[in-house]
Amino acid sequence: MSNDSTSYDELMRLAKQHNGKREYEEAIGYCSQAIRLDSTCIVAYDYRGDAYRSLGHAAWVMKEHQEAVGYCSKAIVDYGKTIEIDPTNGSYDGLSWACEILFHLIGTTKAMRMHGKIIRSDPHFLWNIYRNGYENFKIFKQYKMAIQDFKNARKIDMHIMCSRSGE
Repeated sequence: MSNDSTSYDELMRLAKQHNGKREYEEAIGYCSQAIRLDSTCIVAYDYRGDAYRSLGHAAWVMKEHQEAVGYCSKAIVDYGKTIEIDPTNGSYDGLSWACEILFHLIGTTKAMRMHGKIIRSDPHFLWNIYRNGYENFKIFKQYKMAIQDFKNARKIDMHIMCSRSGE
């Protein structure tokens, strides 16, 4: 790790380097230091979100679901911060990927309870819920979870349509 006098640019260079080498814990450390220096720069949150998401995906693949949920939740919070700071340049793609993993792990209902406000900031979140339902049905054969995903998506879709029509 670096000392306290390391510049923001150097910390971000190191974070990117470690993310590229799949040394995610180190990347997270450098990003956290950079955020302490500048809490409004979306790059540090984006890189740290990428590292958390990668760790979450790896844990998911290894069937370490509780660990995966924790990492993906941290990624969602970081991606949400990028969107909060700059809605036009926030990390919507990273958010979509982290949400997709979380949806598969705990279902859309629990994911929306945990991170609903952030998840709704992604313009593709509704499509992700529908897609997750399809994958739960077709690929994973988790029929009850698939039905719940479709019900959630339909309820959200109806709410969006009603709010747009002024009803």
